[in-house]
This record gives sequence, structure tokens and C-alpha cells, in this order.
Amino acid sequence: MECEELCYVLEGSGTIYKKEEIAIDFKSGDVIFINKKDIYYWNGNFKVAIVCTPAWSKEQCKLYDE
Repeated sequence: MECEELCYVLEGSGTIYKKEEIAIDFKSGDVIFINKKDIYYWNGNFKVAIVCTPAWSKEQCKLYDE
């Protein structure tokens, strides 16, 4: 809810689903930007490196049941 994330896919592949019903497929080498207001979830078998600004903490996140 407070930080933006820049994600680099190190290996594998998957899909990121955003609340606006957008599905984005990704694979090794791709870069994904996540806005601080995005509601999303990941699916797949992959490893990512994520850079956050400001620094991430679990208090900044909110989990949804949807």
C-alpha cells in the first residue's frame, strides 16, 4: 500500500493477476513494475528479485481473500 516494486524475473515463468482482471504472463529476463495501489497475486514456478521504494515492510501490505 506504500511501496512501488520493480521485479526482475531470475528464472522460471508465471502469471501476475491484477484486480482489474489483467493477466500478465512473464518469463525469465522480464521486468514487471507494480504500482503501490495495485492489488495483485502471482501464480507460477519462478524466482524474482524485487526492489521496493520506500523499503518494504509487512505492515505496508494488506491481504485479501478474493
